[in-house]
Amino acid sequence: MHSYSWLLLVLGLTVLAVASLLWSRAQKQRVWSAVTGQITQSGVSMSGGDFLPKVTYEYIFNGRTYQGDRIVSLLIFYNWEGPSRRRAARYPAGQAVTVYVDPEYPISSVLEPGGDRAFWPFILVVSGAILGLALLGFRSG
Repeated sequence: MHSYSWLLLVLGLTVLAVASLLWSRAQKQRVWSAVTGQITQSGVSMSGGDFLPKVTYEYIFNGRTYQGDRIVSLLIFYNWEGPSRRRAARYPAGQAVTVYVDPEYPISSVLEPGGDRAFWPFILVVSGAILGLALLGFRSG
């Protein structure tokens, strides 16, 4: 049995545990306060070889104006432009939108509460690969 197998096993399980915690936090956004906001900028930016939808918006919460730029939590981004362009296209500049605001920390907001739907498939593939490598190590040892 190889010692790296135990490390991979722990790593794979840790990835799943952290992902579960993050997903649970994102789900709490569904009960945040919903306010009307307006898109101020929409497009795509590139960061480290990956394309990201770049959307900024303004909203008023409890009489104070805030700016936000988070479309969705746990956003999975890609090294091709199409998915980011499609997501940004949903939010053209000047459009009125519903903004979900954390009532306890109103600077925190999202346009799509609950986390990116692509998050869990991505996590399952990554953790599955790590756990698969761990099992291969156990079987060969």
